[in-house]
Amino acid sequence: MKKTHPFVVSILSKRDAHPLQAAASVSGESMLDLSSIDMTQRTDQTEMSPPKRLAKVVFSDLLTVEREDPRWKDLPSFMQIRRGARMEVVRNARNTLWMRVGWSEKRDDAQFARLFQMDLPTSIPLEQCQKALRSFAQERLANLGMIVDIAIHEVSRDGNVSRRTAYAMATTREFRDGAFGNKDRSWNQRSMLLSWRKQWFDALSAVLEDIAPDAPETASLTAWKGLCDRYASKLESGSAPALAEEPIPAASDSPAETPAPRRRAL
Repeated sequence: MKKTHPFVVSILSKRDAHPLQAAASVSGESMLDLSSIDMTQRTDQTEMSPPKRLAKVVFSDLLTVEREDPRWKDLPSFMQIRRGARMEVVRNARNTLWMRVGWSEKRDDAQFARLFQMDLPTSIPLEQCQKALRSFAQERLANLGMIVDIAIHEVSRDGNVSRRTAYAMATTREFRDGAFGNKDRSWNQRSMLLSWRKQWFDALSAVLEDIAPDAPETASLTAWKGLCDRYASKLESGSAPALAEEPIPAASDSPAETPAPRRRAL
């Protein structure tokens, strides 16, 4: 499916993908389904690998409410991850999280995650893109009570990055009092989608403005700044642009491979 908008939010359901398979596609890591009683008899169904054609995953992390938040103490111990934790700690937490999400959703067609897919400039340092993604996912998603799995994928051609895409896969349920609670239906409202879209472009615009003044003002960078400004002004005025109205600037006009099939866009 060709994505024509630089910010897309979709709903993932168990009918379309297993939660662990979706997590493998976002993180680029193999996930293990521990629901099998006899793990000595491992099959293709117990180990879920990322797609072979998946773009290179250059950054990934798991985000929850911040340590200062009273809800932190309600998180299970495996999710109380400190910033800068070892990758194997994050990997184990990711595997356990999405396995539990799969267990908690009983229906075969249950919606288990909200997937944010956002194009990123290739003309700025990767660290700046990480800063924008982490800021948006922490402040606008995790602090609402979602647990958020984030990643950045890159496609390179001839040694140059030709496409960069951010992903944030968030739980549809808030983790409260030691367990997943009811789904918050307010997160499905169109007004929330529009708010998220503006907040993303605000976060991206902030890192673009942080770039050193003496950095070269390339055509791509100018186009991205213009895109952020247009979306901010349109959304603030209430004239939300159509999904396919804006082209994706410069070397990011092709979407990264979709992590899960047949998503229902909000």
